[in-house]
Amino acid sequence: MGVLRLEYGTHLSVTSVYPGYVDTAIHERSRQAGVALDGLVPAEHVRDTVLTVISAAAAARAPRDVASTSAGTAALRLGRHAPGLVVRAVAARTGRLARGGRFSGAALAAGLRERHTEHTLAKDEEQRP
Repeated sequence: MGVLRLEYGTHLSVTSVYPGYVDTAIHERSRQAGVALDGLVPAEHVRDTVLTVISAAAAARAPRDVASTSAGTAALRLGRHAPGLVVRAVAARTGRLARGGRFSGAALAAGLRERHTEHTLAKDEEQRP
């Protein structure tokens, strides 16, 4: 998107719409693979995304970045202003879920489970007297 903004400057408005997790059929394969997002992040509705796109397109001055819900807007802003905090929070939650067995049946998540298990074992060994 940034390239379009640079190349066309004042001749074109570009809006990035960030819908978050919208529970549609595209996620069926991740469910089958055992790495579904269901319950991990709040599901947003297709209607919210469509209305966001329409609102952005109809705006007198096109917004640069928009999310389709207020929670998404808060996450987008936090990610812009404190990206390190967001990365650490997501990594910590992902690690807890992996160590808790959330992705235990998913071959696709084998590397993720291994990394988080090794990380936990290394920390445990460091803390032993």
